[in-house]
Amino acid sequence: MFFKVKRNVVIFLGLMISLTGCVSTSSKPVAVSTRADVVTENSKVIIFPMLVSKKSGMEAANSEFSNPLVDALIGKDWADSLGMDNTIIIPKIAFDKIPQSYSVMEIFVSALDAISALENAKVIQDFASVITKEFGDGAFALALVKQNENDYKSSGKLQLNMGLFDTKKMTWKWTTSHSYEKSMVPMPYTKVLHDLVSESFAALKEKNSGKVR
Repeated sequence: MFFKVKRNVVIFLGLMISLTGCVSTSSKPVAVSTRADVVTENSKVIIFPMLVSKKSGMEAANSEFSNPLVDALIGKDWADSLGMDNTIIIPKIAFDKIPQSYSVMEIFVSALDAISALENAKVIQDFASVITKEFGDGAFALALVKQNENDYKSSGKLQLNMGLFDTKKMTWKWTTSHSYEKSMVPMPYTKVLHDLVSESFAALKEKNSGKVR
């Protein structure tokens, strides 16, 4: 009897280890939209803090749970692809001091699924001028999560949108949309977020001839 119980436990643990090792973060494909007529290959990339979309408006993701990993993930992927000389990271403390930064981000976010919706937005042009003056000239890299850590724990869902906005044509070069729903093997928030970011970059590179700008 003891042998059977022990053997069943071993089989169960082995199955769990196997599942943990082979299960992808999400079975859903990454949705990628790109515009061939928008050229950003020589642009520097200005990376904004990752944001959380709330009913009350936009908030910086790391204001929710004081975890700088959410910004470091994006910055590292960009730096790995383009090099530190071609990336400008705006820290949250600096972003918070930019006038109307969060309200302008709401405009960006509302258009992440409409790839050319901002071409004539004067408020975006004014915001871009402020950023250029303070940090330098470049395309804007944005990332948005729809759920903070507490939301994820209660719903088991996490959605990530990313985009590169060309400030010359005032439109998106590309956008991505990716999501996760909990499965048999629970995963921590930061692990899911890390995988969604990595998988989004991988899908973008596959569709865009290996390029991220």
